[in-house]
Amino acid sequence: GGHGEIAFHPTNSNLAVASSYSGNAWYSTNGGANWTAATGLPSGAGRVEITYAPSSPTTVYASVDTNSGTVYKSTNSGASYTTLTSSPASYLGGQGYYDNVIWVDPTSPSTIIVGGIDLWITRNGGTSWSQISKWQNSPLSAHADHHAIVSLPGFNGGTNKTVLFGNDGGV
Repeated sequence: GGHGEIAFHPTNSNLAVASSYSGNAWYSTNGGANWTAATGLPSGAGRVEITYAPSSPTTVYASVDTNSGTVYKSTNSGASYTTLTSSPASYLGGQGYYDNVIWVDPTSPSTIIVGGIDLWITRNGGTSWSQISKWQNSPLSAHADHHAIVSLPGFNGGTNKTVLFGNDGGV
């Protein structure tokens, strides 16, 4: 069971990517009328969450429920994926089917946040990651089980860099 996700290219509505709860991803070049299977994701994986890098939309990232969480990158609009240099250790734990989210900074394709039980950030395209939440410290840190990351309208990475997190504790 479960639902997949569809994301449209930020400036070209003919291009879209989609993902599933069964390790699959697809891409469309005609607004979603037809879909082609993407390559490079591991067979037998679980839930895949997918998103465009808004400032570099040929770049697509996927958070995949395999090996307790692995981040993949496409540089050809979601047609094929490779594993990033590194992924945060066990960021999905054993529950990537339930909490799995990925966000890319609208102003920088190399700044990515992934979440499952806790949140992790990279500012160098996945070479290194830092943990930015610890559920055991809630309410001084974000609650566990992340489901959504949304930039506020007008996010510019400078005067407006507010991001909202949706998790089992609320927003």
